[in-house]
Amino acid sequence: MKILNLFLVTIIIFNVTIIQASDLYLLSSVTDALSLNQANRGILVLARPAGFTGGVTLLKFSPESSPEIFFETEFDQRDKGVISDVDSPVCMVRTSDGGFAVLAELKPYKAAQAGINREAAIWLLKLSSSGKQEWEKVISENAYGCKPFNVIQTKDNGYIITGATMKGNVWKSLVIKTDAAGSVVWKKSFPSASYAFFDSAVELSDGKFVLYGYDEVQNRTNYWIAGIDANGNKLWQKTWPGMGEQLKKPLIHLHEDSFYALIKSDNSIPGLLTFKSAGTIASDIPIKGMKTPDMLNDNILLNDGSITFCGWTQNKTQDILIQKIGAGNILQWRKAIDIEGDDLGLFVLKTQDQGYLLIAATNYAYDYSTTDYTYTNMIIQIDENGNKLWSEPFTVGKNDYISDAVITEDNRCIILITTIRNAKQEVMLLVTEPGGHIGKITGK
Repeated sequence: MKILNLFLVTIIIFNVTIIQASDLYLLSSVTDALSLNQANRGILVLARPAGFTGGVTLLKFSPESSPEIFFETEFDQRDKGVISDVDSPVCMVRTSDGGFAVLAELKPYKAAQAGINREAAIWLLKLSSSGKQEWEKVISENAYGCKPFNVIQTKDNGYIITGATMKGNVWKSLVIKTDAAGSVVWKKSFPSASYAFFDSAVELSDGKFVLYGYDEVQNRTNYWIAGIDANGNKLWQKTWPGMGEQLKKPLIHLHEDSFYALIKSDNSIPGLLTFKSAGTIASDIPIKGMKTPDMLNDNILLNDGSITFCGWTQNKTQDILIQKIGAGNILQWRKAIDIEGDDLGLFVLKTQDQGYLLIAATNYAYDYSTTDYTYTNMIIQIDENGNKLWSEPFTVGKNDYISDAVITEDNRCIILITTIRNAKQEVMLLVTEPGGHIGKITGK
């Protein structure tokens, strides 16, 4: 991919305004970064620290200052002779007291000295709003270990952790309920035909939960949704076949007892599942206006109950899809955007001026001889009715991977990128100008 070195010019009432350069910040203290979270008039970056053991790092960042460590910890010191995966953060949520809960995975390892053999485990940390650790809990499942996937805070200030555990030679779904101090109240695993896990959960007003995730059977990924009571007992479950891995966010929580699940199966129109307050399914219908080739990759729930989706659809080429439906599955508008070659919509973000920013991959292709993907990063602004206003390509390094993006209060877009520069992997934050223009990228 070519390096972008471009100034953008905006003409306003016969005056010419040069868009200033974007800023690029290297996160030198981490080796991998997962997500961004708005907090305390800044942005928190959830990442894995550089080093032998791994662990959890939170970097605090604002567009006016360089990233600084907000919180950092590792679980233990490992024998340096051990070759093993490092401990890694999984996700972070804001808590009702303004603090944070961080979920991480402790990887198994055997040390060189005799008698040290650590099993895989779940690591839950509670932080204050200032980044001080209040408590930590380690939850193990059995001799085979377990993997965490997500955590939510419940109405009683406890937590629900979803993940997977090894039973026999097969990974099964795992659900854990803790109290407000992180101590386990109950643990449940649910049988399935093959590898399965619940990606997350939604709590209902009556104390029940709806769990959702994936179930892989014979190399096919299915959607899997189940209802449980307050004690973790399964009330019902259902699967929908095919292509579950193509949808990053299968469930949208609209308000207390009303939420939608988005389903995309082989050769079908993406579907909208409506749930009753008890967690049972009220309806299963196609999303209004969508077509069989449509794929969904991201979505935004708006204050009026409407949802804006982005993904891609198939015309002469693969084009970016942006569509909005109102509450009750009413189509408000649908747009297909053709940039160059095959285009994929990756993220949709609501701006402060009622429009949207799309982050996309354009001219997307796969080389079977080298097994490499090639594409160009693109940022696109559209108005509140889905009309494209402008688009700009950008490149940071080689194999840029965008893992998250947010809009700040001053209408900048902050993009979290893992890339390869100077033959090594680097994690970076790209900060646009207000309004989302990339302009000339500095700090490269």
